[in-house]
Amino acid sequence: MNTPRRHSSAHHGFSLLEMIGVLALVGIFAAVITPNLAQSVSRTAGAKEDALLETIGDGLVDYVLSHQIIPNDSQWAAAVVSATDLSLNEVTYCNPSGTRSTRIYVIDPAFQPSDLTADPALLTSASSAPLWTQTSAGASTVANARILILSVHKPGLYLPLKSGFASSSTAFENIWSWNLDPKTDAPPTGWSSDWTGNGEYLHVKRINLAPYFHRVTFSNTQYPTEIPYYQVGSDSVVLLSSASAFDALFLQGSFVRVYEDNESAVSPGALQISHTITGPDNFIYASDLWQMH
Repeated sequence: MNTPRRHSSAHHGFSLLEMIGVLALVGIFAAVITPNLAQSVSRTAGAKEDALLETIGDGLVDYVLSHQIIPNDSQWAAAVVSATDLSLNEVTYCNPSGTRSTRIYVIDPAFQPSDLTADPALLTSASSAPLWTQTSAGASTVANARILILSVHKPGLYLPLKSGFASSSTAFENIWSWNLDPKTDAPPTGWSSDWTGNGEYLHVKRINLAPYFHRVTFSNTQYPTEIPYYQVGSDSVVLLSSASAFDALFLQGSFVRVYEDNESAVSPGALQISHTITGPDNFIYASDLWQMH
């Protein structure tokens, strides 16, 4: 005899009310998790950009010291590439594979030493000339030898200024002295109203080249009867004939050679000292001999 089957009255699946409840919970979780996830992604991208800017800044300094040339706004990226393992796209663009938001190279308008007049238009027209190239004359003064490299880490966000000399000393100083206030996320004072982001996305690499300049003195105790020579880098040999002493500021890493007097000849005498500048130096010529003190 067959026993009739009993059908359970339980429902398999969700009722409309249950589905609404589940969706509400999903919405709550999404509202909590999504902003945190976005912030985490942004912080990771920001940390990566900070690290990359450090590498770029170090590469720029390495280039300056090894070549004794301070590049201008059209040369800086290629200079960094030559001193690092980075590609030109990695140096130039904040996001090489996506948005083409370029990094900006801003020069203090009172930068010294400079072979270019502190005028953005002249800097652009003289783009083939470095900001400064060291010669045996060195620099008479160093002041405001500062450069900013600016970038953003948010895709699609662009910096509201151009590379070159800053529009004013105040505009430069506002960025140089800026630090992110996490309470306000405000950009630098005076920042363009065209900026559609906030300070959270802005990255600033500050480069002060002044500490890399060192004063070097060449003194000739036998002036004017004996006239020795000196040479800095690959620049021409200089006859120390106009005064008993000459001093100037030279970049760290500069290679200096000093030669003895060659009596009536117009060419240098014997090479006596070869030296790489790592700090202030004083070369003294006495008894037909160069010495360092």
